[in-house]
Amino acid sequence: TDDWPLVGGDNVAGGALATRYLLALGHRRIAYVGDTFAAPHGFSTSEARYRGFAQALREADVAVPPEYVRLGTHGREPAYNMAAALFDLPQPPTAIFCMSDVQALGCLAAARDAGLRVPEDVSVLGFDDVELSRLVGLSTVRQHLELGGYLATRYLLSLLDADTPPLDDVPALPPFEVVERQTTR
Repeated sequence: TDDWPLVGGDNVAGGALATRYLLALGHRRIAYVGDTFAAPHGFSTSEARYRGFAQALREADVAVPPEYVRLGTHGREPAYNMAAALFDLPQPPTAIFCMSDVQALGCLAAARDAGLRVPEDVSVLGFDDVELSRLVGLSTVRQHLELGGYLATRYLLSLLDADTPPLDDVPALPPFEVVERQTTR
């Protein structure tokens, strides 16, 4: 629930940051690939990042056709299928913002199989900055996952040691940042 302490970032702000980055590159036909909003276990990350995506596009007065929003189960293969459907549209997007790096990898594979060049024909931006992203040159939004795990563990241990845990003293992560690599232009 929202009452629980959270060591993490503002995913709405992260979605807006990613979208503003793509807008600044000149893209106006930007698609979103993410998890279904009624996600298992109560996670709302995809919906929050989508809200930031939509907010940034509204601020830039850029419309998003409904067919540019693709939601499904989390994973590389579902993202591949969603991206393939985007590339089959009469007017496909020039950029895709993926709510995770895993999904971005599926979009990159779909672009390759559709004969598209990344980033010349389509830009792909992930979110998380997992180690594999560095290896494949994926542009992404870094959310400091390792530091988050470390701080959350330290915070949890401090709660276990305290007689009266200070639930409002949750450690903060550095802000999200775009890491530009080879998949955006």
